[in-house]
Amino acid sequence: MNYYWTSVSSDSTGKNLVAASTTVVYYSNDYGSSWNLASTSSSSWTSCAVSSSGQSMYVASSTGVVYASFNYGSTWAKLTSVPVWNYNGIACDSTGQQVTLVAYSGPVLRSTNSGSTWTAQSMVFSTTNAFGVFTFTWDWFWDDDFVVTLATGAIVGIVVGGVVCCCCIAALIGFCFFGLCQKKSILKEEEKTNQSVEIEMDKI
Repeated sequence: MNYYWTSVSSDSTGKNLVAASTTVVYYSNDYGSSWNLASTSSSSWTSCAVSSSGQSMYVASSTGVVYASFNYGSTWAKLTSVPVWNYNGIACDSTGQQVTLVAYSGPVLRSTNSGSTWTAQSMVFSTTNAFGVFTFTWDWFWDDDFVVTLATGAIVGIVVGGVVCCCCIAALIGFCFFGLCQKKSILKEEEKTNQSVEIEMDKI
């Protein structure tokens, strides 16, 4: 049977691995030579994580279901304390005790006790989760377009400690003003150069 695989993770040696698909989860304890079907429910699995020793394994789904194994994948249990969100990422530290969950258009959750309890972090990302570019065009002063491209990630929805980064707006305005001045300066230099060429041509 063919599966649509979404994520794979291993311990520090590569011996213990977890592979997640849209419907099932498999684990391996022999560097991937053989695989076993994990005793998890059928869900849209999006991400997995493994501790350095391989003893702790985690899988998260887009339906808000998170499973964990603390015996190298032999048995799995649903983490009932996890809030239901559309999860698209999970990670853990080397011990497997510090776990972080990222939800699509939702919070970033952190656990310090292997998923027993969770705390929402004071940060919010773009609700679109699409990091691209914004392009602005002006025709105010010149015939050609002046195009400014900014990385969306620098200006979208970043909130730290509940305070909106107003400095991003100020930086955007400053950047645009600087760009306009630079463009005007370049045009002036080009005009001087053209004038110099015309004078030299007249001498000839």
